[in-house]
Amino acid sequence: MVNTDNVSFPITVEEFTALQRAELGREPSKMEKEFFAEIVGLANDSFNAAAHGDADAVQDILSAINAVPTPTDYERHLSALCRGWVLLGCRQGMEILKAAIDGTIYS
Repeated sequence: MVNTDNVSFPITVEEFTALQRAELGREPSKMEKEFFAEIVGLANDSFNAAAHGDADAVQDILSAINAVPTPTDYERHLSALCRGWVLLGCRQGMEILKAAIDGTIYS
């Protein structure tokens, strides 16, 4: 499992792919890399929305992920991977927002 303590947002596709490569123990396929790019985009969008206090945007992202049909175990795994990274981005974004509200950082 990826150690999320070592992940910071926004994350790049290259950073994400390297984490997944280490997790998988192999080079990701072209299709996996394309999916990783989608995950990174959604996770970064979630991070940015949360950092700006836009809970509706985060909810829209999660609702869109949850609306995708996942009839196979593989598709459920991909959906869970995406959801987990979106939630991680949201969590880190909320930390930025909280720090800005508390006056401990300036955004």
